[in-house]
Amino acid sequence: MTPHPHAFGLLPRPPAARAAAALGHLWRALVDFLRVRGTADQKTRERDALADLDERMLKDIGASQWQAADAAMRSYEDLRTRISGGLG
Repeated sequence: MTPHPHAFGLLPRPPAARAAAALGHLWRALVDFLRVRGTADQKTRERDALADLDERMLKDIGASQWQAADAAMRSYEDLRTRISGGLG
């Protein structure tokens, strides 16, 4: 007589198998975390590269109005900081 197919699922797994499964889950979580982090870092670098352009350059390349306005505000704040610090 053959045992029922689900009978073996009720037996506890050996500790080594549980440890291997846990390490596999940790490894997949680490890989997913690094993949998401790398994507976020790349987007941040691209955004920072675009943020370094001034207002006129952004308008010339057809960037959105909020990006051009943000660049204008950054340059204005930088000028105010330099003037108030006596560097401008």
